[in-house]
Parts: sequence; C-alpha cells; structure tokens
Amino acid sequence: MGLNTRSILDPRWTAHHASVGLGMQICDITIYNENLGSRTYNATTNTWTTSDTAIWSGKARIQPSNHASNRGSNVNPTSVREIQFQIAFNKNEVVGATAPIADIRPGNYIIVENSPKDAALETFSYVVKSVINGSNPWQRTIIADVDMESDPNA
Repeated sequence: MGLNTRSILDPRWTAHHASVGLGMQICDITIYNENLGSRTYNATTNTWTTSDTAIWSGKARIQPSNHASNRGSNVNPTSVREIQFQIAFNKNEVVGATAPIADIRPGNYIIVENSPKDAALETFSYVVKSVINGSNPWQRTIIADVDMESDPNA
C-alpha cells in the first residue's frame, strides 16, 4: 500500500470542524443584484430608484483584508477598503434554510442588516469585487470594496 493513497483531508475531519467557521458568522447580511436597466434618477429628491433583487441572505463573518487606499483625485479623495465576507455554502434564507449558494457575481452589493458587535458595519454598502474560494469546505469567501466616505442612509 502506497503512502499517498489517502486524501490529506479525512472526511471525518471535515465533518467535525464544519461548525468552527460557521460559529464566527455573527452578522446578518443580504446580497443584492441590482437591475441597472430600471434605474431612474429623481432630481427633486436627488435619489435613484431601482429594482433590486435579494439573491442571498444569512449569516456572515466580516473581516477587513486590506488597508484603506486613497482613490480619486486631489480635489475629491476617496478612502476605499477591501473587506472579506465568509458565508455558508448551503444556508440561503432568501430561498430556504438549506439551498445551494446563489450565483454571486462582481457588481452585486452587500448590505449588513445586523452587526451585534459593531453597528458601524451597517452604515455602508459593500460592492462585490470577486467571489473566490479555497480549500475550506464549509464557506464561500467574497471580496468586496467599501467606500468609507459613503453612507447610504445619509
């Protein structure tokens, strides 16, 4: 019997440790797909009206992944930060408690509905940059940008 006949990740290890990553998902988020074709501007109220579709909702772990970068011009600098969201593969509350993960794409945006430890996370809109994954078999990692000067509730 050869030494390399068995996988490096024993199935029992995967099952035993699945709750570790899920235990750190304490924030409630919703991921939206914005239908830009239906976007209209109201000059009187200085607001946009659009039809947004919630494609995923549930618990997430939120963590900064990069320092703030200054994007923009000298006249109007903007601080943008890269944020990681980890979400469970099969817990989409939009379509049911156990459902396949949604088709999340760059350009979708994330709203933090509830953050019990840091309410400031709820004041921003996070734009999805990439949806990646590694060898972690329990959760999807989403990389998003947040403009730290924008407040969607303002």
